[in-house]
Amino acid sequence: MFKKLSSVNSALVAAGRKGISLNPSAQNAIDALKTTLESQKPVTDEFTISLVVMMCTQWDYTDRVAPLDLLRCIAASPSTAKFRSPGDDSSIVRIAISAALEGVPDGSEPNENCAMMALRIIANLFKTAEGRKLLVQPSEISAVISFVNRVVGLRGQTPIGPFNRNLLVALTTVFVNYSVLASKQLGSISTDNQARLISPLALVLQKQTDSEVIYRALVAAGTLITAIGKAAPEAKSLSSSIKAAKEKVSEDRVQTVANECLSLLN
Repeated sequence: MFKKLSSVNSALVAAGRKGISLNPSAQNAIDALKTTLESQKPVTDEFTISLVVMMCTQWDYTDRVAPLDLLRCIAASPSTAKFRSPGDDSSIVRIAISAALEGVPDGSEPNENCAMMALRIIANLFKTAEGRKLLVQPSEISAVISFVNRVVGLRGQTPIGPFNRNLLVALTTVFVNYSVLASKQLGSISTDNQARLISPLALVLQKQTDSEVIYRALVAAGTLITAIGKAAPEAKSLSSSIKAAKEKVSEDRVQTVANECLSLLN
C-alpha cells in the first residue's frame, strides 16, 4: 500500500502536479503514519489525516484504492472519526463515499475496490465510541444507506461488484454493525432508518450464494428483526428472503441462523 502511494506520488511530481502531490514534509508525515500503524497506535495528528483525505478525494479516480486502504487503516482511530474536511465540513463517512463514487471516468462504472474500501472504512468506524456516535447521526446513516442502496443496485441502478466477495463481506459487516448497535443502544437509530436497511439486506439474501456473505446477512437480519420488533411489517417482509437464503446454502451455521430468524417471525 505505501509502495503504491509512493509510486503514484512520484508520477504526480514528475508530471508537475504540485497541488496534489506530497511535498517533503507531507511525505515525512506519511512515513511517520506508517510507523504509527505498525506499532498499532491510534492516529492523532489532524494534518496527517487531512493528507490521507486529500489523496482519497483529489488524486485521480484510478489512483484512489491505495489512499482509501490507508483511510481504512486509520478509521479505527477516534481522531479520524472526529475529523471534518476544512473545505465543506464533510465527515469521514461522506469523504469515503464521495471518494468511491465521484470522479469516475466517463463511460466507466464505479470501481468495486474503491466501494469495498469505503465500506471497510465505515465498518471500522464502529470500533470506537467516537465512530459510533458519528454513524448514528441521521444525516450520516442516511448517507450510508444511500451508498449501500447504490452498491446493491436498488432502484434500477447497476450493482457495484455484485460478485466481489471482499466487497460483499464488507457490506454485510456494515449491516451487522448497524443492527447490533440498534439492538444494544435502543433509540440510537430511528425505527425508520432501521427499516431502510431491510430492502438492501433482503436483496443480498435473495441474490448472493457465498456462505460467509449469507451468514453475516442472516445475523444482521435476525438482529434487526429483534430491534425493530417481529410484528413490524418491515421485519415480516424479510421472511421470503431468509427462506431463499436458507435453500441456497446448506452449511450448518447458515441453516441454524436462518431457522432462528424464521422462528422469530413465527
